[in-house]
Amino acid sequence: LEKMAKELSEIHEINIEYQVLQGDPAEELTRYAEEKGCDLIIVGRRGAGKLGRLLLGSVSEKVVKLAKKADVLVVEIYEV
Repeated sequence: LEKMAKELSEIHEINIEYQVLQGDPAEELTRYAEEKGCDLIIVGRRGAGKLGRLLLGSVSEKVVKLAKKADVLVVEIYEV
């Protein structure tokens, strides 16, 4: 993770930070983003389907609802 962040930072000239958080993923991610003053949160989504979201909820959907000061980009992840 550290190597990837360094490479992306150098290639795209952007600041990348990462942090290991514990707790509810959406709540912790949005709390951390707000503390750090982030203006963009990027999350992946696997597409568990309507039933999966109904039963388990969707982290990406919850991030969208909880993020107050940052835009949220949800990226669909396709498995090969």
